[in-house]
Amino acid sequence: MEKEVNGKIFEKVFFAEENELFWVRLNEVLELHKEENPLRCAEILDFIGRYANHRPNEVTLSHYKNADLSALTLQYLESAVRQKMPLSVLQCLIILDIAFECSNQRNQKGYERCVAVWRQLLQKNIQVKNAIQEREYLHNYSYLWRNKSQYEAFASAFDLL
Repeated sequence: MEKEVNGKIFEKVFFAEENELFWVRLNEVLELHKEENPLRCAEILDFIGRYANHRPNEVTLSHYKNADLSALTLQYLESAVRQKMPLSVLQCLIILDIAFECSNQRNQKGYERCVAVWRQLLQKNIQVKNAIQEREYLHNYSYLWRNKSQYEAFASAFDLL
């Protein structure tokens, strides 16, 4: 995807009303994948969020401050968890970051939904897909765990300390 995009088409996608057509077309693409591959939908939304915030190559999940993007991404991750699909460590961090942002925005319903998704996620369904990248994200987002021992336990379980 990155090779096909220069970032300009996502420049104001979150904040401009004239981008309604973009969201309609995006929804058509997501509809193609949502049942069989909801993780692909989450990846597409993550990609768009990074470009919309002009941070495509940074170790960041800042685009999940956008409540609409967060809710939509969580919907697809929740579907993947229900289907017992293997999630990457990065996708697990996305769930935790959405929970963090919901908590900061006092969105109790969103927070509880994230917690429910997290509780359904089985450790055997979490995989390291890119150890270098996921180690970096895990380190930078260690604050998503309530205490250091929970973070260390998670990181150790996937050999990412």
